[in-house]
Amino acid sequence: MFAIVTLHQQHSSNLKLAIEPKFQSLTMPFEQGLTAHWQSIDHDFIDPIPSPLCDWLFDSASLTNRLSKQCHQFSVRVISSGQYQLSQQERDLFSTDDITCREVLLLCDGVPQVYARTLIPKKTLEHANQRLKTLGNTSLGEVLFKDPSMRRSTIEVCNLHNDSALNAMSQQLLLPATNQVWGRRSMFYLQDFPLSVTEFFLPGSMAYNKELL
Repeated sequence: MFAIVTLHQQHSSNLKLAIEPKFQSLTMPFEQGLTAHWQSIDHDFIDPIPSPLCDWLFDSASLTNRLSKQCHQFSVRVISSGQYQLSQQERDLFSTDDITCREVLLLCDGVPQVYARTLIPKKTLEHANQRLKTLGNTSLGEVLFKDPSMRRSTIEVCNLHNDSALNAMSQQLLLPATNQVWGRRSMFYLQDFPLSVTEFFLPGSMAYNKELL
């Protein structure tokens, strides 16, 4: 009887491992760079923003803090970091092509909530907050919102439909199917040196939950 239970437990454990997302082999959503139709809050949106999500999209406070308050364990998983191909739209944000791209997932209790894409020019890494060089699995928000020199631009938003590149990664993360995913971007300035942060609220994210307003 003991052997049977052990085998059953081992089978259950293997089954659990088999359905967990393989973070190491995710399909990167924007290998050719990210191009989207960004709009600010004073635009007329083609697709209305759901009321609970609007509050998250245009919240200028720390997203890290907000997510942390909604779960027992908040964590950051880096999925790529280096100099990669950027879109012309992204390059137009800066006066240089020497830019590091950092892609991470923000997780609450192990569930991916947000895909974040940060673009940091070399001069910003060299002359702004030195913690940018050694972020590792630390949330970028931990650095930005504790820096007294930080300034933030107007938040712009967009939505990607289910045929977007982000959809393939969402499927690999075993997230629920959805017709569209909403994201936002803004420029941050540390000691007047710029960086760009783009965040997409993934399918099933608590940002879509009316009860968490």
